[in-house]
Amino acid sequence: MAVTIRDVAKEAGVSTSTVSKVLNNWNTISPQTVSRVHAAIEKLHYTPNARAVSFAKGAASNIIFLSGLKKGEAYSNPHMFDILCGVQNELAKQGYSLMVADIPDDVTSSDYLSGLISSGVADGILIHGSANSKGQIRRPPIKLSAV
Repeated sequence: MAVTIRDVAKEAGVSTSTVSKVLNNWNTISPQTVSRVHAAIEKLHYTPNARAVSFAKGAASNIIFLSGLKKGEAYSNPHMFDILCGVQNELAKQGYSLMVADIPDDVTSSDYLSGLISSGVADGILIHGSANSKGQIRRPPIKLSAV
């Protein structure tokens, strides 16, 4: 069973909100308490739950790379792997994860993209040229905030 923030709080003798504040580098927590919390984190090998962090921040910390993923696509574009590696490396530097996706055949691209953002699955979408379609180009662009 995964170690939770509650386990860390119990081990350090503090509240879960104090552990959260320590993890988020609040300067209102005493150095002694910060040390106790960090000692408990190390002892228990605690790793924050990415979904819980995303929920608390109101952001997924995830970017979708939308690309044409039809059969044989990887062979028709030998640079795709290099592109994905470059994108992933730059996103990781900013604390984001990368998810690769394709537009399903049974939905319109704008509906699909709007659904991904509104559902909270991702904070943004990078669209590779292979995912562009005439229908997508004719539609008004989806307004997304910059990452």
